[in-house]
Amino acid sequence: MKMEISFIVHATEDYDKILNALKNTLGVETRRLLRRDLSGHYGNPLIYCKIKLDSRESNIVLTRIKDKLDPIDLEFLKRSIDEYYDRNSLYIRLDKQYLCKGQVKFVITDPIKIVVRNIKLDRLMKILFE
Repeated sequence: MKMEISFIVHATEDYDKILNALKNTLGVETRRLLRRDLSGHYGNPLIYCKIKLDSRESNIVLTRIKDKLDPIDLEFLKRSIDEYYDRNSLYIRLDKQYLCKGQVKFVITDPIKIVVRNIKLDRLMKILFE
């Protein structure tokens, strides 16, 4: 199992606060963070970040996500796992603002994207729901 976390930091957001939230809330070590400074559509500064985690780190982060998710959201994920899991990979999107508050919530727009690769569905179900 491997995990890839990617997100964009907008000019109105605090880069360090987001990195601290990843570390404190999810246990993500950011030492291997890849950062690209970009310009948005209107020339506003953007920072694109990507972090790749090994199997051990991925397991820790996935467990933290499970532990921090509201039981209703966890049940939603369980019931709709086929929408988030495809070809041995799990795709989820987390809310940056809630993460900075120490909480984990799903979101569609402006997310922290998490892809867990090379994980069989039965192992994923065991980690998340047992």
